[in-house]
Amino acid sequence: MKNLITIIALVSLLFTSCTKEPSTEEKVKMTIEAELMKTLNDPKSYEFVEMNKLDTTYVKNYYSKLIKDTEKLESETLISNSVRNKKSLELISEYKKYGAKKYASDIAKLENSIKENADFLKKIEDTKAKYQNLFDNAKGTDILDISTVFTCRANNKMGAKILANYIVRLTDSLTVKEIKQAD
Repeated sequence: MKNLITIIALVSLLFTSCTKEPSTEEKVKMTIEAELMKTLNDPKSYEFVEMNKLDTTYVKNYYSKLIKDTEKLESETLISNSVRNKKSLELISEYKKYGAKKYASDIAKLENSIKENADFLKKIEDTKAKYQNLFDNAKGTDILDISTVFTCRANNKMGAKILANYIVRLTDSLTVKEIKQAD
């Protein structure tokens, strides 16, 4: 009798200790399914097909790329502004030789163009500084978002079963940020 009680206790302990928490992928799948059910035409017809591996975008990596892209734009803008501004200044000089009053509106347009070029470059510099600040204040482990492609079947409005791919973006706490159907 003692052995029987011990065996029952061990078996029940084994079954209760084997209940494991769902994996991250399983949690994500359940979260996406719950969101999709709200939008499907016929939720009862839903069939899971597959979910791609989760892709994590880290804040530091994201802003690092934005900083590089902004630096490239800044460099290209400096070069093109330099050429355009040089031509504008040459034209202004020529116009002034032949009468500043006669070409006053043309001179004003060229001067305005030079100012607009400088303003645009300032906006680029400000944007780069903002990205640099966000990069500097982020931790290496800060997650911007997590994304995946989720594939399932369900009936459309006409009742035909269709295969659909969804691009899904999630927060670092695994709540859905955005679900959009891929083309």
